Amino acid sequence: MSSPNSSRQGVPFAPLNLSVQQQQQCQDRLFQLLDRTLRSCDERDERDEDAQSSSSHHQTGVDSRRWKQLKTEANASLYIERKRDTWRDLSLLGDSWKNPRVLLAVGTIYNSLDEVMFGLEVPDFAAAQVRSEMLGKKPLDGAVLAQFAAPTEIDPFQFMGITWMVDKQSWPVNVMVHSRDFVFASATGVINRCNGERIGYEVVQSIDLPQCPPLPKPMVRGKLMYGAIYKQREDGNVDVFIQSSNSRQKPPSKTKKCVRQPVKSKEVAVDD
Repeated sequence: MSSPNSSRQGVPFAPLNLSVQQQQQCQDRLFQLLDRTLRSCDERDERDEDAQSSSSHHQTGVDSRRWKQLKTEANASLYIERKRDTWRDLSLLGDSWKNPRVLLAVGTIYNSLDEVMFGLEVPDFAAAQVRSEMLGKKPLDGAVLAQFAAPTEIDPFQFMGITWMVDKQSWPVNVMVHSRDFVFASATGVINRCNGERIGYEVVQSIDLPQCPPLPKPMVRGKLMYGAIYKQREDGNVDVFIQSSNSRQKPPSKTKKCVRQPVKSKEVAVDD
């Protein structure tokens, strides 16, 4: 495990030294999420191939019994899960999630996979801040706390590590909604599947580390889970499949001892 080069100014935790077991657990959870997202994407593609519809490509193959459409545009559609317990049986969310909501986004990006992955690349937290400002116009604070994997000649988009991030609220929203922080493991990269498909991926999974306890109020510890698949098409464009869940964290039981007082938390969702 390597230490990131980004500045630790403002980071409220000591330098992160993970045990071998903790690092393996983070990697296992990320690969489990990647596998689950790939299977969901494949299932959707199979239904899409079987569908006989005049609808746009991104509007077919989505199970309407599970997903309710929220919005659709020329090259993308957004859905919300009708029930909130679909991922619980996979042990991906855990018991500390409160009222998680799951969103699904499917669509097409009219560019090459390399260009898409280059746009997602965040080699340090400064790059993540620029990405957030450009795409969401939202200011972020935080730092990359640990890095397990870095770009290689074979996979120049490879990254795996742990990040602490603060989603700041500006006035007047901050009067009603507290800022949230997140501690998560994430991974990006490109793989070639056995069937010849070339895909890019981005997976994000909140993790609980004793080295990074919840901060004092009014900060709220958030939880998120995000899985994105970017699939290269024969025409050179990219199909996109994104599932995300987001929830605030349940406070610990009063009978349990805490190091610090607890605080609140793209299949994407927010629960404030």
